[in-house]
Amino acid sequence: MIEWLGRLAHLIDVELGTATALRAIAIALVISWCWTQVTKGLPIWWTLTNAQHRWATRVGAFLSGFAPAWLLWPVHDVSAAVMATAVGLASPAAYTLVIRIADHYWPWLDGYVSARPEPPTLQQGNASDGGS
Repeated sequence: MIEWLGRLAHLIDVELGTATALRAIAIALVISWCWTQVTKGLPIWWTLTNAQHRWATRVGAFLSGFAPAWLLWPVHDVSAAVMATAVGLASPAAYTLVIRIADHYWPWLDGYVSARPEPPTLQQGNASDGGS
């Protein structure tokens, strides 16, 4: 897996043009999307309303896109801050676009990439077995 990621980074870095900027953007987007998906299942999110959840997800996506883009940018100056901000802001919209396209071609993915995963239900017995 690590070797594959190295080859992908090399492809993005060398084969697709001026590399480090493109690599910073691509890696930051992937990290943002993955971090957002992983953290959406944490129990602390289940207490939030839909509006709070939406904003918390967007802030998390922004921060997890901003940080790697800024860190991987070739020069840490104003351009790094501007591009990191752009990546952070674009991350949720780009994710939505990619998922909508993926859902079109692979509809079975829809349940796996939900915007808000359902919390696990507690087994409290049901009315038919006399449980409380």
